[in-house]
Amino acid sequence: KEGVAEGAAAEGAAEEEAPPVAFEDFKKAREEKSKAEKEARERAEEEARAAARHARMLQNQASEVVDGEEELEGLVRGYKKRADGSTTSYFDREVDASTRAMLDRLKAPKRIDAPPADAAAGGGGG
Repeated sequence: KEGVAEGAAAEGAAEEEAPPVAFEDFKKAREEKSKAEKEARERAEEEARAAARHARMLQNQASEVVDGEEELEGLVRGYKKRADGSTTSYFDREVDASTRAMLDRLKAPKRIDAPPADAAAGGGGG
């Protein structure tokens, strides 16, 4: 136990007796330390990016090949089946008979009636 206490006291005395560090040396040591930390951080970020890239590559390689309509049901997005069984884009508008009749009525030419004579004669003066 005495040897341990003497060793600790000797280390403490050595730290106290250390010569003061010049500002240039301190600045240089601090810059080297920050540079090493920055390089380590950049290495870790690059490794994380490489791991993510590798995971995406493995995921793309693992995609399944689908054979047949039954397997395709849950995987296809953006497409829908029509009443006749054909597949079309989701945004394709299929118009039913009642909607078609309404649209035809709206597209039909309409008669434009002349305004009443009283409104035409009274609108110009003041």
